[in-house]
Amino acid sequence: AVTLVAVDNRAAGFALGRWAGEWVRDHLDGRAELLDLTFELPNTRDRSEGFLAGLRSILPYARLVLSLNAGSTPQSACQITHNALAVHPGINVIFAINDALASGAAQACREEGIAAKDLLLLPFGLEGNTLRDSLVTCDYCRAGLAMFPEIVGPVCVEAAIVAYEGGALPAHLVTPHAVLTSDSLGQYYHRTKDGWQCDWQAIEAK
Repeated sequence: AVTLVAVDNRAAGFALGRWAGEWVRDHLDGRAELLDLTFELPNTRDRSEGFLAGLRSILPYARLVLSLNAGSTPQSACQITHNALAVHPGINVIFAINDALASGAAQACREEGIAAKDLLLLPFGLEGNTLRDSLVTCDYCRAGLAMFPEIVGPVCVEAAIVAYEGGALPAHLVTPHAVLTSDSLGQYYHRTKDGWQCDWQAIEAK
């Protein structure tokens, strides 16, 4: 038997999409023109499809302008975002399936001179300090999906012990996720001189 230890990508993407829909409704007159920076793997497609479904659950007429395979580096995401904005300048929502693509998209938006108030960037991951810092500064990124990689390792170890002892395991051990903003980031992480450190008890309580 094989057990996957991971976040529920579709459910997490849906939750982030709903948050985005509410923000666009309240701050961008309900007009959502979406650029989806994704990747052709089952888990990343689930993230993108979940996000779009969540967005449309709030804004039924949200338009998916482009869904592009953005590779795996900030550099590729930056160039692709430049190209997308050149052809479709009305794009005002960007969803990125990981932090690297979100960083590249943010760089492109800065180089294009887009005002932060006019565009919403939503990353899936929040795995490192850069994107967590972006939540604080609200530089395009006003919310992100935290999938708490810090907890995946310990859960894998616990699952391995259960398997070794002959215990039953489900096909998918679902790890926690949360939509974080500048206001809620401090519920799960605190800043130290070495960067953001997780609050284990808060994450385990999810």
